[in-house]
Amino acid sequence: MVTLTPLQVTHSEAIVPIITAGLPPDQPPARFEEFSLPMDTGKAIDERVARGADMVEALVELGIPEREAEIMEVARSGDRITVELTAHEATHGAHHHTDVSVNIISTEVGQILVTPTPGQPRTGGVSIFAPAEPFSIAMAVRELTERLPSGSWFPDENFDI
Repeated sequence: MVTLTPLQVTHSEAIVPIITAGLPPDQPPARFEEFSLPMDTGKAIDERVARGADMVEALVELGIPEREAEIMEVARSGDRITVELTAHEATHGAHHHTDVSVNIISTEVGQILVTPTPGQPRTGGVSIFAPAEPFSIAMAVRELTERLPSGSWFPDENFDI
């Protein structure tokens, strides 16, 4: 575990190289179409696969395109390094942390970003699986920190279109 103390980072894109420092530097984002999966369903699939179920078959049954399901199977079965991010703050003697995390997974098929749907609680939430593009990672970190009582660590950013 790595704990970051206060940094003077004004934009979420500037924190991406810090977050990904432990991942292979030449690993590109994985190439697949973004898809989503309820968090509880993802956990159940992990448990089924651990008992011997076929991951591709399980994902395809849920409507995930076969190509994306195959990429997830290769990513899960091969060597991988995972960075899991949660955001914490201490305010007025109280400690707060996010109820969800953001994950960047470096696999043999590239880097995969797994994020919660912005603003949804963990219970009943949905995970979004996407290529881990630097801008996507920055947005995921920004959305993660928006869950804290004091709000985003990057309040001056505005990426609204």
